[in-house]
Amino acid sequence: MNPRVGSKENFNDFKLDEFQLESGDQLYIFTDGMLEAENRDKKMYGNRRFRQKLAEAYNNGLGVKQALRALYSDVKVFEDGLPQEDDITIIGCRVL
Repeated sequence: MNPRVGSKENFNDFKLDEFQLESGDQLYIFTDGMLEAENRDKKMYGNRRFRQKLAEAYNNGLGVKQALRALYSDVKVFEDGLPQEDDITIIGCRVL
């Protein structure tokens, strides 16, 4: 049986925080497979590249749908045709 999503032995490792979203804010939720995607040199896509590409999408005025496509496409280009080792899931929304 597979473990459930977010399952950890020690839930004290998680940090609980709250923040207020406002009209026009965008929220992106993604799995670790997004950041851990590897290229032929065994380098991971990583948080830095993810944040850079997300900032580029935002600064270029892309909506959530276009930003999701751009991020996913960039990961696939980064992987350079290698088989996917983990799930790559990203969800985005914009507050109305």
